[in-house]
Amino acid sequence: MAYATENLKSESVNTLSPLKQQFCPVCNGEMSETYRVRENGAFYVWYDCNKSDCPGSWLEKTAQE
Repeated sequence: MAYATENLKSESVNTLSPLKQQFCPVCNGEMSETYRVRENGAFYVWYDCNKSDCPGSWLEKTAQE
């Protein structure tokens, strides 16, 4: 099974077109996209909180267009 992954550096996150603005479920701070994967007709995006002392993260799954 083939799938594509992208591991993103924090400097390059702003150069990508984000799916939407994401807010941390723990502290309500802004989150940055850190990882993407395409698999079985779905697109998964992983977000991590921008605050260094917050462990908040979020995984979003959407259908590929």
